Amino acid sequence: GVYQVRLGVREAAVTEEVRIIAGPKRGSLELVPNEVSPGDLVTLKGDGFEPNAQMQYLLLNELDLIPYPKPRTNRNGVFEAAFPIPSAEPGPHELRLLVGVEFATTMLEILPP
Repeated sequence: GVYQVRLGVREAAVTEEVRIIAGPKRGSLELVPNEVSPGDLVTLKGDGFEPNAQMQYLLLNELDLIPYPKPRTNRNGVFEAAFPIPSAEPGPHELRLLVGVEFATTMLEILPP
């Protein structure tokens, strides 16, 4: 929205109009399959991201799983990337992604080996 901001020092004051814009939008993710065992190959599909943007990171816990070369979105902000699942504790895990300046998360269930 638009807000009036007033800054005053002693007897002097200035009022300015400030426009605050929402933060980066979140893209949507689909993980196929979303239940995997360590060593399985999964495909991550993204939509709603900045066009022609490079994937900055793809984190599972603190491990970056980003494939090489780093995937990019197409002119419509869509991408698809495949990567193997590393060894990790069984259970639900959050997968965090940054593409350009936009981020998204999805859940991944790692099954016992």
